[in-house]
Parts: sequence; structure tokens; C-alpha cells
Amino acid sequence: MQLDAIVRRRFTELAEKAERLAAARDRTDSDSFTIPAAPFYEWVTNVQSLLARACGQESVHYQNFIRLANRFTSYEAEFANCRAVFVAAREDYEGGYLFNVRAAAKAEALADALAQAKELLAAGFKDPACVLARVALEVALKELVWCLRNSLTCRMRS
Repeated sequence: MQLDAIVRRRFTELAEKAERLAAARDRTDSDSFTIPAAPFYEWVTNVQSLLARACGQESVHYQNFIRLANRFTSYEAEFANCRAVFVAAREDYEGGYLFNVRAAAKAEALADALAQAKELLAAGFKDPACVLARVALEVALKELVWCLRNSLTCRMRS
């Protein structure tokens, strides 16, 4: 199974877990509800792990989620806030909106290098074309290895 499918499946599983957690709320008085702490922290830990890998620990999604989870005192509204950040992260991931401008610029530069290599090859300059293609391939492979070592999701453009 591809990594993207695994991440999407985990988002779905955790959304379902959030539904069950919301259904397990307890009424404290006429106006408020509480969420059981132990299942909440289990869900938080699962989501934190997913967001760290799918979005990165420096992402606004991860940072906001941790900030809100650390403020949890059992009230349903606090859970709803955490859940909102989770939903936003899921939407951004599934919509393909989690990207890094630096990475996008690097991808464009590599695409340009490959286009130049094709032009050189078409013009009969085999050796320079091979050098450009090799450099583009090495840079892309280094990025993939770095992502794998750091447990990050790497999306390749087709």
C-alpha cells in the first residue's frame, strides 16, 4: 500500500475515533459536557503522531493542535477545538495543500534541468544531457532518502 493511502486511511480512522469520543461525552450541568480524559489523550497521541509525520512538527497544524491539546481540561468545547485543527489538517493534506515553497522551487529547478537535458540530447549532445539528468536524479533521490529518514511524507509530481 502506498504511503499516501496509508495516511488517508489513518485520517479516516482518527476521524471515526473522534466521532466515538464525542458520543461518549458526559453532561456536567444543563449547559456543558465533558469528554473522558483517557480516551481523549489516546486520540491526541494518535493525531499528534500522524500530524508530525504528514505535516511536520513545524507546521501550523501540528503546533496549533499541541497548543490546544495541552489546554484540555475535559470540556467538550476544548475537544471541539482540537478536532477542528485535525479536520483542517486532513482537508489540507487530502487537498494537496501541504507544500513547502522551497521544495516547490527545487522541484521546478529539477524539471527545468530535465527539460534542458532533453533539448541537449535532441541536439546531439549526449554527454551534457546525461550529466544534467544525473544531477536531477541524484537531488531527487537525496530528498526522498531525507524524507524517509525523517519519517516525512514526500509527494512526487507526476
